[in-house]
Amino acid sequence: MRRFFHGFICVLFIAFLSGKVTAQVCDGSLGDPVVSESFNQGGALPNGQAQIIQFTTNTCPQDGQYTIVRTYAPPPCNAGTWHSVPSDNTGNGGYMMVVNASYAKSQFFEKKVTGLCGNTVYELSVYILDLMRLDIESPDVRHPALRFLIVDDKDSTIRDTTIAIRPTAGPEFIKRGVTFRTTPNTDSVTLKIFNDAEGGYGNDFILDDFAFRACGPQLSSTIDGSAQDFADCVSSGRRNFTLRTASQPGYVFQWQQFVNNKWEDIAGQNGTQYTANIDLSVAAVHQYRVAAARAGNLGSEKCRIYSLPQSITIYARPVLAPINSVTICRGEDVTINLSGGVRYRLLGPDGFSAETTNSQYTFQKPDPPSGWSYTAYAVSAEGCLSDPQTFQINVKPKFVADAETDKTGICRGESAQLNVSTDVSDTYTYSWSPSAGLSQADIVNPIASPTQTTTYTVNVSNGACSYTDTVTVNIIEPPDVTVSPRREMLEGATIKLDPVYAGAIATYKWWPEDGLDNPTDPNPGITATEDTRYTVTVTGPCGIDTASVFVRVYQKIQVPNTFTPNGDGINDVWNIAALSTYPASETLIFNRNGQQIFRSIGYTTPWDGTFNSSRLPVGTYYYIIDLKNNTPKVAGYVTLLR
Repeated sequence: MRRFFHGFICVLFIAFLSGKVTAQVCDGSLGDPVVSESFNQGGALPNGQAQIIQFTTNTCPQDGQYTIVRTYAPPPCNAGTWHSVPSDNTGNGGYMMVVNASYAKSQFFEKKVTGLCGNTVYELSVYILDLMRLDIESPDVRHPALRFLIVDDKDSTIRDTTIAIRPTAGPEFIKRGVTFRTTPNTDSVTLKIFNDAEGGYGNDFILDDFAFRACGPQLSSTIDGSAQDFADCVSSGRRNFTLRTASQPGYVFQWQQFVNNKWEDIAGQNGTQYTANIDLSVAAVHQYRVAAARAGNLGSEKCRIYSLPQSITIYARPVLAPINSVTICRGEDVTINLSGGVRYRLLGPDGFSAETTNSQYTFQKPDPPSGWSYTAYAVSAEGCLSDPQTFQINVKPKFVADAETDKTGICRGESAQLNVSTDVSDTYTYSWSPSAGLSQADIVNPIASPTQTTTYTVNVSNGACSYTDTVTVNIIEPPDVTVSPRREMLEGATIKLDPVYAGAIATYKWWPEDGLDNPTDPNPGITATEDTRYTVTVTGPCGIDTASVFVRVYQKIQVPNTFTPNGDGINDVWNIAALSTYPASETLIFNRNGQQIFRSIGYTTPWDGTFNSSRLPVGTYYYIIDLKNNTPKVAGYVTLLR
């Protein structure tokens, strides 16, 4: 078993025609692959291909094992030393064969290829990736050396070559390979691949995209004498194009055309020149190439080499969608939508010309005296023009609209006439909202019968310009007045009566007028001397309402500061005028030590200067009177004399 960092997985992605060539073993032209291998079966290789090494699904194969995967990220067994390989050489998500080579030099792959032509040069190519990262390079690191042995059907050696593989900074597949010539009368060879490097730290690699292809002299072709492809836009008629190739000693030719996603021979076209007759009115890509093989071998595709394809491309003209004519308001921009091309060309009056790559084009405030005509073309990526599309830009004048009503306020159930006037004569459409309560919402002068105050918005349009205005129809509500049902006041004080009212108010009338400063005022002042109920009558344009309030008048109390309870019948009790009119009041008296010596609810029996039926000494006493009517408490002192 190798050490922890010894060989890991060798990934073999075989993908034909990948286009990712970094070296070409054949110096001339190549044929199509005679055989290619991609391991797309995703599992173990067929018997006879994987020699010595054993298939495993383990992500850390042991010495002499391999696995097949799509992507590879080094597991912990090789993290930090091996590349992460996100895909195969082609990058198309194919499979790879990951091999942990045996510690000893040994063969690990074999494949027999049949149907070859004798005495023909072939190229064997393969893409190889060294798994060891370049940044951990040291004398201890082993790098792969692959030995390619090709033998004929008699097991005689045709080619025996060893290729050393070098590390790369990133996970990079490098094309390697050899050329070989088959022996006469041979139609098969066998490829054997060996691990020819010493075992140890490293010596692990990935193989991808190997193929056998015929190799011959360099083939090239021209179209009408030019090595460049031909391209033009759809036009009319037909045209002959002459394709030529140079003669090659000992080789015969066959011209091919790419049809139905494959190359097909053109019957009878075996010279160095071929004339193609192309219909220029039909968009199409016509591809041609020339095949060459030694005399007698042209009939076998495995013996052929090919020139690079040349194309005669007739590009379709783009189709520009129709552009509608537009009417705009004077002073506004207008934007048209464009589709079908990669850029667009616009032509108009007075030498107007513009190009854009956007799918929209905006004309900045066009102001023609009347309708202007424009022409637009779509241009394809190949420079082909579409058929023209014409359209017009028409301009309407701006205007101002004024919405009004013959009545700004109406009683519930009444109606008002709405109307709109404009400062420019034109044909207009009208749209009123909300439509509820209107006789008609799309005329100039509807009748409005709203059930509540409503602001109507009208939009007036001449087809391009529009103007919006509003008008309000107020519902005059009948008077609705409420008054606090009870008010309280002290005798001699003044308060304001404060009714809450709604609706349009015309006049107020309070009754009775006694004590009022102004009986027609909404909030009259009142100086009452006795309890009174006042009624207000409110008259408005849409009705009458009344409400009343009871005013409770509390008489003013007068607190004497001395009294003489000496039994002479004069000022013998502490008599507080009007306190008896407050039956819920509370009167408290305290001596100078804070001791309560008197308490009375109401004041029907005045204090006589005693406590617990005993006469109190002469002195100053303190009182607190709470009238229990939400007025401040009355506090002070009284002097008791004898």
